[in-house]
Amino acid sequence: MIENPSRINFIIFTILVLVTTLAASGCFLTKGISIRVIPSPTPLDWSELPQPVQEFLLNETYTDEIQWMQDRNWDYQEVSGLPPGSINASPSVSLAQMTGECFETAAMFSLLARKLGQENFLIHIRQGKSITHDIQLFRDSTTGQWGYVDYPDYGMAVNTSARDALMVYLEKEVPVEWMMFDWRILEERGVDWITTGDDIVLFPSYAVDEGIYHYLETIQ
Repeated sequence: MIENPSRINFIIFTILVLVTTLAASGCFLTKGISIRVIPSPTPLDWSELPQPVQEFLLNETYTDEIQWMQDRNWDYQEVSGLPPGSINASPSVSLAQMTGECFETAAMFSLLARKLGQENFLIHIRQGKSITHDIQLFRDSTTGQWGYVDYPDYGMAVNTSARDALMVYLEKEVPVEWMMFDWRILEERGVDWITTGDDIVLFPSYAVDEGIYHYLETIQ
């Protein structure tokens, strides 16, 4: 028996309205994290990247990259090519000098994740007004599980969500505020975070998620 055409049209119309509404909202819910829908980044011609970046990206795993950096005596300090007090250098600058702090290493591993086709985020952590730190979260494209990199610390992808991976990491820390950044936002706004020689500035408006984490024992 054929369904009433008017009923079928109504169902189709309802589905279209729902899809349009979700798309217009500009966000979706991914395992407990509200994230804006962001266009895929512009494809990279990896062969056009600076030689130090290409050498770094020859490795295919996070543990191999960490070992690669250690074998080359990675110097964990402020990038010398930027003015005193500057932070947030691109992978191109930091790898050319083989030096950088938490932001630089997070950016480098995020670039590796992009090459591997993995979803990943930069997490900016703040304790009080002056103490900040950056790590990278990544999603294994085979298992769908999440892990983190905080050079030289590596948290395997065994967590069911990005938030779970972050909470595993933050259990090692005192209560902090955190913001999650998607690198595609920077590219969407014309920021060349991969090869620029300038300081990369992250504005709060770039964050896709933020929150405050406390030890369980601090919650009454």
